[in-house]
Amino acid sequence: MCHSRPEWSAAARVTPVPASPRRLDVTGTLCPVPVLRSARVARRMAPGELLEVIGDDPLMRLDMTAWCAREGHELLELAAEEGRVRCLLRVGPGTTAPRGPA
Repeated sequence: MCHSRPEWSAAARVTPVPASPRRLDVTGTLCPVPVLRSARVARRMAPGELLEVIGDDPLMRLDMTAWCAREGHELLELAAEEGRVRCLLRVGPGTTAPRGPA
């Protein structure tokens, strides 16, 4: 009797699940502070890592969208409800600095 290994289908492959996003709460700050703080944190993250930014500045939706486009970050989610804005982004390449104390 010959035993053969089963063929793996594409559906059976395990895809890596991204790590939990790093969370940054900028509630109570106004433009340009949410973007400045996000940029400072993103510079200390590796490309591909996720950053979640939560705040209450109504202009944050516009500012974060423009900043992500300009800096090469991928804006994955942008939601606003009950006076809060939530941005989820994937850090882009070329924006990191040497890691050190935050």
